[in-house]
Amino acid sequence: MSKLLISCMLGLTITLSHAQTKTRAFFMVGDYSQPEWEKLAFEVDGTKCSIMYAYRKHETGYPLKILGVGKVGNAKALRVSIPGFNKTYLIYKDVPKKGLVMVSEDQSYRKFFALGYEGPVNGVGTFCASCANEPAEAFALVDSFLER
Repeated sequence: MSKLLISCMLGLTITLSHAQTKTRAFFMVGDYSQPEWEKLAFEVDGTKCSIMYAYRKHETGYPLKILGVGKVGNAKALRVSIPGFNKTYLIYKDVPKKGLVMVSEDQSYRKFFALGYEGPVNGVGTFCASCANEPAEAFALVDSFLER
């Protein structure tokens, strides 16, 4: 019994030591094949964190300025702005739908962004070890922005 316990603990230690923290996640309206796609990309690099907002007409994206944390109902929301634009947006989690909602404070913009997948499709593409492709991983990454 003790050998089995030691073996299980060793296996768990090795597995955990190889687990990589997810540092990137993205959420999309539509997909790249659609003319009206939009994307929110979250990235944490050490102490630096960033959110990029991109869409078909501006594929390189805009870095969002994080203004703080607000509330939408009972949910915590990131307050952000797009530099050069005169609007403030709230981004909050929709856990049951596995995505994020981005809404302007004046209510003129409201969209649901589904969790995106970064990696091979049908055997084509490159695996992204640092990408949060599962909802729990992606929401944990978003939560890290809410806790800063």
